[in-house]
Amino acid sequence: MMNSRLRTFLAAMACLLVILGCVVPGLSPESAPAPTVDSVLLVTMIVQTVAAAQTATAGAQPPIPTSTPTLVPPVETATPTVEGSFSGSILTKRDDGTTLFSDQLASYGLIVPAGWLPVRMKAPEYAAAWTLAETSDPAIQSVLKNIETEDPNRLRLFVVDTQDGHVQGGVATTIKFQWDKERDVSLADEADLLAISDTLTTENPGLEVVTTELRRTSIGVPLGVITTRTPTVKGDGSVLVIFEEHVFADLPQGTLNIILSTTEDFKDTVLPAFDNMLESLAINS
Repeated sequence: MMNSRLRTFLAAMACLLVILGCVVPGLSPESAPAPTVDSVLLVTMIVQTVAAAQTATAGAQPPIPTSTPTLVPPVETATPTVEGSFSGSILTKRDDGTTLFSDQLASYGLIVPAGWLPVRMKAPEYAAAWTLAETSDPAIQSVLKNIETEDPNRLRLFVVDTQDGHVQGGVATTIKFQWDKERDVSLADEADLLAISDTLTTENPGLEVVTTELRRTSIGVPLGVITTRTPTVKGDGSVLVIFEEHVFADLPQGTLNIILSTTEDFKDTVLPAFDNMLESLAINS
């Protein structure tokens, strides 16, 4: 059964990738038109295909018993809610609580997990985020304030974990999606990752690079991953270690850098959701 699902999924992905690789006849790559809303929809199709495959795989696995089951309130909306287009991107709230993010300018898309709040700089949902009950914690208010002046053309999306009990030691877990249009990072080997690691340690005193790794998602998207830890001294004299995972993906123009930031003690709680999000990453090449 799973082999059949896998073959169906791979065939669907192959067809979509062929479509995405096409250029309008008569136009050279240099003269091809900039991405349009149609390209966003194609990215959306790929992301949704990935999500469907993940759901099918999860459904085929035996249930994992838990000591205290979590009750999930019913979703009242019958259809996804589109937050709207802003700065060349689209956010769509889905019935399962996840959010589909399609970046038209940078040509990629992915699914933000349920319980995580995605906002775009200077967009309506950023202004609305300040009034939400789940963002009332001072730590979440602080990270929202810190991105207030960020350039939306560079920081394409900011995501904060707003789930109950997920602010640890006064630190809110966040994810940044930074697009560097002028930077090309080679993922053919670890040479560029090692150079970036050196820069991180030079520019951030106390930061320690833990691992560097090249890997691919289940649909073959290549990623470069750097994990770091940085001890910080709190006001009461105690030491808090910040854990970060920097993920690099090659885009049609430039490089996408996805940065997860949390505490070292809490990383095992949030990494599964982060890894699932990376698995949904689709690039319109």
